[in-house]
Amino acid sequence: MVLALGAVLASCSGDARDHIAWGDRFLGSDRPEAALAEYQVALRRQGDEPEILLRLAHGYARLDRLDEAKEAYMLLFNHDRERSHELLEAMGTWVEKRRSDPGQLSSDTVEEFSQWVQKRGEIAAQTSALYGDEAAGGVIRIFTKDGGGVLVDGGRCGHLCRFR
Repeated sequence: MVLALGAVLASCSGDARDHIAWGDRFLGSDRPEAALAEYQVALRRQGDEPEILLRLAHGYARLDRLDEAKEAYMLLFNHDRERSHELLEAMGTWVEKRRSDPGQLSSDTVEEFSQWVQKRGEIAAQTSALYGDEAAGGVIRIFTKDGGGVLVDGGRCGHLCRFR
């Protein structure tokens, strides 16, 4: 009750940081719909801030709203490649979990999203290599259905390695 009242008051006032904080509280208390509402208010107040886009994408993925998670990723990639790399890794983890427990999703939907994540990883690596973008550093492991996968090194060399 107190959280809900706080959210109503926060939506009427406060800056983007207040809405982000409320969204984080809601997400932490397993209320992703309420969290998304707060993040969307923060986005309207502050614009395409990478920190907000990252949180939105996590919330969308948590609710299996994959098209919206993809859209948030694309915005994030355009604004902050380093943070998009972090989100891509989280999406890869989401895919691994959903393969063992797809919830309401079909296994085909999970695999389609996995292929999208894999392709985005490849594009991110190529973009990183093309622009010498060290900010996107780190390695993402994206596992394919057959047990193989792709390692994307988003650092200076931007290598893409397939493994089994």
